Amino acid sequence: MTEALRTIAAEIETRGRICFADVRRLERDILPDGIASREQAETLIALDRVAGRADRSWSEWFVAVMVDFVVWSERPTGVVNEEAARWLSDALDVPTPTRNARRLVNAIVAEAERVHESLVETQDEVALAA
Repeated sequence: MTEALRTIAAEIETRGRICFADVRRLERDILPDGIASREQAETLIALDRVAGRADRSWSEWFVAVMVDFVVWSERPTGVVNEEAARWLSDALDVPTPTRNARRLVNAIVAEAERVHESLVETQDEVALAA
């Protein structure tokens, strides 16, 4: 994980909110090519959890960049296998997911060519938590 990502994560955690400038900085300067590792993905998931408030742009960017990583960057592409599904479920802190976590799971299930049944079960769990 880059120092820049650690720095912005600490700033957001201290403030308790994600502003428009944070999203643009993440998108343009820190992760311009998207998420490169599960560690980076977990950092974004943690930011989503700790931010009491977030600019509207956060939700759209967060879900898009996470779907791209989980569905198209992880191997095999287009498939969320059992191991990836369990990792994601654990990282999203089911059964107390954020609104964005619920959107993310729904988007991944819709986008992926195949999804392990445990992620579909997580989708059901997060829907019940809503």
